[in-house]
Amino acid sequence: MGKHNDAITNDDDKVAALMWQAVATITYILDMMFVKLSIGVFLLRLSVKKVYNYIIWVSLVVVALYTFGVFFCAIFQCMPVAKQWDYRIKHGHCATAQDIINAAYAISVLTVVSDWLYVCD
Repeated sequence: MGKHNDAITNDDDKVAALMWQAVATITYILDMMFVKLSIGVFLLRLSVKKVYNYIIWVSLVVVALYTFGVFFCAIFQCMPVAKQWDYRIKHGHCATAQDIINAAYAISVLTVVSDWLYVCD
């Protein structure tokens, strides 16, 4: 919202800010996937050995599947989904903070491993 959290006094504005933060997080997850996939496809064009092609194809599939899994987990971490950003919703449930941290660590590890893999090929 362009303001410090303490400067927002209206609950509707706070909820809107949290919603846009959730949208940005979900968009970031997809953006990273597309960056990884584009690098992998580019490396496929440069690769001359079949073993490298196989490794890159496997990594592309793993990155795509895992990222889609994290993407859907990020969207549906709360039921109802709007509970993720609307703290006024009292019914439903959300994933624990530790679950979200674990997912963030896991996608970070996947990112580092795929970066390393692409550099070594």
